[in-house]
Amino acid sequence: MIDFAGDLARLYSDPLGFTEEASYAPASGAPSIAIRVKRRAPDEVGDIRDTQIWTETTVFDVQCAEVAEPLAGDRVTVGAETFVVQGKPTRDSLRLVWRLDTRPA
Repeated sequence: MIDFAGDLARLYSDPLGFTEEASYAPASGAPSIAIRVKRRAPDEVGDIRDTQIWTETTVFDVQCAEVAEPLAGDRVTVGAETFVVQGKPTRDSLRLVWRLDTRPA
């Protein structure tokens, strides 16, 4: 049997892998926790009437096992950079990874 959750945990724990150390601070004021994130920075294009708007984005993938219920307003800090979660976080099809759309704090 395939252990997707176990395989994912091993990928996220590999310091030479595709993830970075970060801290997660809930907007509720609860203490920050140490997590590992996969950072993506896709360009997004949105349409407003007849105009297209191009924006840079920063998206973090984080294991659901590390952050049970992220909310808009929570903060992710990677090194000296802090980002605020915006919008409603979404999960992957296996419900193992949160996708956090963020903006600079």
